[in-house]
Amino acid sequence: MYLNQKNKNPRSVQLLGDIVHILICICIVALAVLAFLDPAENSMVYPVIFFLAAVLNGMEAAGKLRRGSKKKNQKAAGLVFALAAFALLILTAVSAVSVWRA
Repeated sequence: MYLNQKNKNPRSVQLLGDIVHILICICIVALAVLAFLDPAENSMVYPVIFFLAAVLNGMEAAGKLRRGSKKKNQKAAGLVFALAAFALLILTAVSAVSVWRA
């Protein structure tokens, strides 16, 4: 009866994740529009876009891996998202070095 009072409500945690997801997506779209309008002038936003996409994939991977303890396909999807997040982090570093060198 009193066991769940100290734990956070799973719905509020899910709602917070959804809000963060939406905010990151809005930032990515706004930065992509800036990068599309003037790529030479706004070349500094490319590493930020890749980093935000990596954070988004990392959040999705964590959620899939947490929920997929009994389902193998959820675990596999979580690993794919984790690999995509890692690849995007590498792309962030490469684009940051290439932008800041030029």
